[in-house]
Amino acid sequence: MKDDKDLISMEGMTFSNLIVADFMDRLKGSGYFSNVELTQTTKATSEGRDLVKFSITSKYTENPNKPVSPAETTGQTAGKGSK
Repeated sequence: MKDDKDLISMEGMTFSNLIVADFMDRLKGSGYFSNVELTQTTKATSEGRDLVKFSITSKYTENPNKPVSPAETTGQTAGKGSK
C-alpha cells in the first residue's frame, strides 16, 4: 500500500474478479474511502492456481461522516418486508 497525502494505492492478489469487486464495495461502504477505482487487473499464477492481481486507488478520509450500507454502494434496494 502506498500513501500520497489523501490518495492511497493498494495492490493485491485474489482468486476472482468478484472478490475484487466485493472488496471495492466494502472500501466504499466503510466511509473511510471515496473515489475507489480499479486501476489494473492481470492474470497471475501461484503454486499452480489461477489468480487475479489487482491495483486500486482511493481517497482516504480520516474522519468519515457515516458508514454507507453495502446496499447503497451497489445500488440494491431493501428486500421484501423491509420498511
